[in-house]
Amino acid sequence: MLATIIGIMMFMPTYALPAFESHFNRWYSSEKLGESADKMHFALDNWAEAFPRTVGLLIAFGSAAVLTAALIAWMGD
Repeated sequence: MLATIIGIMMFMPTYALPAFESHFNRWYSSEKLGESADKMHFALDNWAEAFPRTVGLLIAFGSAAVLTAALIAWMGD
């Protein structure tokens, strides 16, 4: 892949290289990508506060499913 890019650059006219270099000669920082990771997202917490009984039932049924699967796996041995 890199060899292909270098090969294409070798066939570029010399007057086009400064524009090409000025476009790609930038500092790329991961700070902009990481900004959203620092924000707190409370959508699930707000939903759990609004519907506590539903969340409790989901947790209970999920726990029962995991327990059942574990017992089946344990009894199968």
